[in-house]
Amino acid sequence: MSLSAQTRAPVSALIFLATAAAHVHACNVPVYRYALERWQPSPYQVVVFSSGELDEDGRKAVEALRSATPEGGGHANLQVHSVDVAVDVSDSLRKLQSDIPAELPCIALLFPARKAGDRIVWSGPLTLSTARQIFGSPAREETARRIADGQTAVWVLLESGDRNKDDAAARALTDALAEMPELLSFPPELMDEAPRLATRLRIEFTLVRIRRDDARECIFAAMLRGSEADLGTTYADEPVAFPVYGRGRTLFAVVGPGIERSNIVMACRFLTGRCSCEVKEENPGMDLLIDYPWRESLEVSLVDLVELPAPIDENVSSGEASSSPVPASNKPSGSSALARNTWIAGGLIVLAAALAVTKVARRRRRG
Repeated sequence: MSLSAQTRAPVSALIFLATAAAHVHACNVPVYRYALERWQPSPYQVVVFSSGELDEDGRKAVEALRSATPEGGGHANLQVHSVDVAVDVSDSLRKLQSDIPAELPCIALLFPARKAGDRIVWSGPLTLSTARQIFGSPAREETARRIADGQTAVWVLLESGDRNKDDAAARALTDALAEMPELLSFPPELMDEAPRLATRLRIEFTLVRIRRDDARECIFAAMLRGSEADLGTTYADEPVAFPVYGRGRTLFAVVGPGIERSNIVMACRFLTGRCSCEVKEENPGMDLLIDYPWRESLEVSLVDLVELPAPIDENVSSGEASSSPVPASNKPSGSSALARNTWIAGGLIVLAAALAVTKVARRRRRG
C-alpha cells in the first residue's frame, strides 16, 4: 500500500534509519564515500531481438552496446544478449519479446535481477541512436561528472510537466541544499584516522533537472520512474526527486509535496553520516545505468586509510560454531554490548515515531 506523497518519503526514510541504527559495525567513512569506493553497480540487461542476420545499422548498434560493457572496454554496468527468434529460444525469452510492441529487430532494457516487479525499463527499435541512449545521456553524464569531482550527491529532479509544481520543487531543493555545508558535518573521528584525505572531502549537493519532454533523457526517465512501483502510476503527475550518490545509486524517491526541507535534510544527513552497513543490497534505493570510469576517477581510497570494524560473525550470532573465530581483541566487551542495545533501542523508538507520524498524517488528510 502506497503512502501519500506527503508521508511516503519521510516514513520510508525513518524506517530505513531505524534499521540502520541496529547495525553494530559502523565505521567513520561517510556513506556516500564508502559507496563510491566499494559498491559495484548491479548490471542491467539488454536483450537484442532479431530474426536472421542483422543489417549494417543493426550490427553497429549492437557493437556500440557491447563496447560500452566492461568486456568491451567500456564502463557501463551493462550486459548484452542477442536473441535470434528464428532459432529455438526459451519460453521466457519468447514471452519477453511478445511484451515488446516494437517490430524486429528491437531492444529490451531490463532492470538488474534484484529489482522486484516489472523488469522492463524501456523497449524500442534497434538503432545506433537508441543503443547509445541506453547507456548514456547528458543528465547521467553530468551527474557522474559531479560525483566524481567530489560532490557528496546530486539530486535529480524528474519534472512532472506542471511548471508551477516543478519550479516549486526545484526551489525547495535548491534552498535546502544550500544549507547543507553549514548544517552537516563528517564524523569527527575521520580527521584523526585519515587527515590527509579527510581535508579534501567536502559537503556539497547540487541539482540536475530533467524535463518530461526531453527525448534525450527518455530512457533515463523511464529508469527513474521504474525504480519504485508507484512512481509511474499513483505519482505520475508529480515531480520526483532522487538523491544520486556513490557509483550512480539512488536513495529513496521524494515525491510532490514531500519535496520539502525536512525530507531533503534527512537524506543528506544519512549520506554524510557513518557507513553502518557494508552490504549494498541492505540499503534502500537502486543502481542506475551509467557509463563512467568510477574506479579510475578515484585518486586515493579513504576506506583503505580507515580501520574498519570487524564484521559480525553470523554463525556465532545465531548460536552456531564459527570456523574462524573473531580474535580476542575484536570481541565485543560489556560496554560495546551496551552500546549495541542502545542503538537497537534507539532504532525501535524511531520506528515507532515513524508509524505515529503516518497515522496522524493520514487522519489529517482524510479530515
